[in-house]
Amino acid sequence: MNKKKIWMKLMLLLVLVMIGVIYQPKQVAFAASPVQICAVSYTDESILVFVNGNSKIYFATEMDAARNIWDVMEVTSTDTLAVIDVSWLSANSENIIKIKGDGDPTQTRVILKEKPSKLNVSIDYSRMDTLVPTDKIGKLLNIMASEGNGVNPITFSDLQWRKGDSGSWMNSSTLTKELLEDYLIKGTNLYFRIAPFDDVVKAKSGTLDYALWLYTGSYAYTKPMIGTVLDSSLTYDTVYPNGTQGRRASDEVKVKIGKMATLPVTGIDGGKFTAAIKYGQEYRTTTTIAGVTTTSPYWTKVTDRLVKNLTLKTMIGGSYDGLTATTAFPQILLEIRNYSTSSASSSKIIQTNINPQRVITGSIVPSSAPANVTAANQNIYITYNGTKNINIQIPSASDDNPYEYCVVKQGGTFDLTKVSWTPITKSTIVKVLSSKALDYSKLYIRMKEVKYKPATETTSAVTYKLASTMTTFDVNYPSIPTAPKLTYVYTKGYPTTISIDVTLNTVGKMPFETKLKYVKLGTKDVPVTSSVVTPTGTIDKNLVYTMKIILDDKTLKEMVNCTSRALSIYYDNGTVDKVSSKLTIKNPTAALALTTTVLPGSVIGYTSVKVENAIGLNDTLVYAIGATQVTGLNMEDKFTTGLAFTSEADIPFPTAGQYLTIYELNAAGYVVKYKSIQINATDIKS
Repeated sequence: MNKKKIWMKLMLLLVLVMIGVIYQPKQVAFAASPVQICAVSYTDESILVFVNGNSKIYFATEMDAARNIWDVMEVTSTDTLAVIDVSWLSANSENIIKIKGDGDPTQTRVILKEKPSKLNVSIDYSRMDTLVPTDKIGKLLNIMASEGNGVNPITFSDLQWRKGDSGSWMNSSTLTKELLEDYLIKGTNLYFRIAPFDDVVKAKSGTLDYALWLYTGSYAYTKPMIGTVLDSSLTYDTVYPNGTQGRRASDEVKVKIGKMATLPVTGIDGGKFTAAIKYGQEYRTTTTIAGVTTTSPYWTKVTDRLVKNLTLKTMIGGSYDGLTATTAFPQILLEIRNYSTSSASSSKIIQTNINPQRVITGSIVPSSAPANVTAANQNIYITYNGTKNINIQIPSASDDNPYEYCVVKQGGTFDLTKVSWTPITKSTIVKVLSSKALDYSKLYIRMKEVKYKPATETTSAVTYKLASTMTTFDVNYPSIPTAPKLTYVYTKGYPTTISIDVTLNTVGKMPFETKLKYVKLGTKDVPVTSSVVTPTGTIDKNLVYTMKIILDDKTLKEMVNCTSRALSIYYDNGTVDKVSSKLTIKNPTAALALTTTVLPGSVIGYTSVKVENAIGLNDTLVYAIGATQVTGLNMEDKFTTGLAFTSEADIPFPTAGQYLTIYELNAAGYVVKYKSIQINATDIKS
């Protein structure tokens, strides 16, 4: 019994001692109040706690707190804030932390939110042209995130970014178009994340709390100042954070910034005045005119998939087409690049400088070049070789200063993209056949495009030049002489004048020939006694000119007989006519004999003759009476004084012994046949 009493006294004493131990700290923390949350910092994964006079801060997960398992942090009564590290908690799920003080065990509950589970970021480069260099790139980003909602979605301002694997996280407002364009030059990786957002107590004035300035961890809050004096009199709001109004940083996502594509050098066709540009590309031009430089204010996109090139006229606008002196192309800086798409940025810019177009200064001269002409002469000399070809001579043309020409036929349209040019690289005559340069066509001549050539040890560099402006010439071939297609007959012994009437031109065309050089029969020269051109005076293409060529009779008389042999007529400017005129030289042809029967007439003193031959069509019979017999007649003889003869008709014949000559004449009066008969007395009716 005594032992039992002794044991009970010992237990009571132990309880009193324990009560005294527990009570003693409360006397130390007599002024303590419940801890309060200053900030739930998702930025550096910590909780800032207002100590409120407690000397110890206890914290635990909600599960551990239920089992009374607490971690403890020693503080002093002069501390304003205590910092609890929560980086050991998983960010992939929500966590609840309970916090209390030793002086006041009232628990404060903090909810640490899980990090956003999804973030996708992509850049739509097609919108870059809508920004100026200092604009933020927010308009370019496509953002998808599990955080936020339809009313308050995650936007560009909610993001942070860094460059490369070791860059520092920066506010999204620092990422501008200008900076993005710098990164596109060589390419890089940009990383984005949803920025952490701290749940922080506010002062009643709405500014960040003074206590956050006191905390010198990773925060960079501005000191609350009144003028130049630190403001320590801020009063807190009555609502303290619990973590639900902040958020964790999301996992980072990588966005590859591809290196700008490099385009090949822009192809310029300086003959067609086009630049190689196609679908998916855009261009910008800068022109310098009379010392004034103008750059187009925007890039022009090529959206037609069929386009392979554009004309310089289209690209720079205005009246410039490169055809005439007043529309020659000015100095041009041409910039071309691939334009931005939703998945790729614009390419690097290819610049092409084009010098002002050369203006052709020489004149077209419709005559032969002077004999002593030099390369300094810029004129273009054009002559005709009858209707065979055109002769073009450009004294200044050479391999280093090439010209070119093209021909557009009558009724055709000059199309710079379709015409075919032929180069002229020598200063001597270039012949253009009439089968190419048709009559009434138009001839275009210009200085040819000059390609760039780098300098060598022996030669200087050659700068690129567009083809020059053009000059034109209307092709109007002169008329060549035309002679009638006739065979001329020269009969020896008969004074025949061989006269060839040549037409030198038609109305509206100049005669190519106005002088005769010579005439040949075979290889023999045939002298000409006359080659008169009418009318006389200054040549006028509206008049018709003729030339009468008369061959020398004496020469023809001595030449060998021939039949329908071609006469070759040579003119002074080189025209030769070998087909129009032919010549027959022959001896006279003896007239044939009529077959006749003589009978006395039916009346006294008359005779009659019966012609046995058939008379030729259109031929006539005549007769004459004379004292002598007619013999040796040729068909070249002409008889014009006879009396009409009718076969077997009575013919008065008063004197016997005279000769009755009967002639068969053709329509021209030349003798075809004849018969000279002596009439005796027995042939006369008595």
